[in-house]
Amino acid sequence: NDELITKIDDNIMIVNNILASKYVGSIKHRVDLQSKMLRYVQDLMDEWYLHQKNWIYLEPIFKSPFAMKNLPKETAMFGQIDVKWKVIMKQAKDSINIKKYADEYTSNYTLKVLKNNNDTFDSIQKTLENFLEKKRDLFQRFYFLSND
Repeated sequence: NDELITKIDDNIMIVNNILASKYVGSIKHRVDLQSKMLRYVQDLMDEWYLHQKNWIYLEPIFKSPFAMKNLPKETAMFGQIDVKWKVIMKQAKDSINIKKYADEYTSNYTLKVLKNNNDTFDSIQKTLENFLEKKRDLFQRFYFLSND
């Protein structure tokens, strides 16, 4: 992942250098398109990694019977995200070329889904933290435990 991010950053820098050149004239339009595509891929990868981190953290919590019983609304929200995430991951597995996502930058579909899911993850985590605070108020010894 770090290698991919580094390569994208390097390519963005190269494209920006080309755009700054006085000799870019006749290919400026193509270089602009390439620059937009690379920035889209960079944004997509940032959202993707954040989504993956959030999903890995929340998945064991919301697959447990305890969460289903105590946080049914958030469990349902996580379930919807989980379905979308698995579809995205299956598509990524079937077509491992990032070019597929780069070609979609005009529609931003995957990026929009990931951003929306990350916003929902934030909401779910806030509700989960509030729930844990209420439990800590009832059982003070829980204050010594982390949220994990």
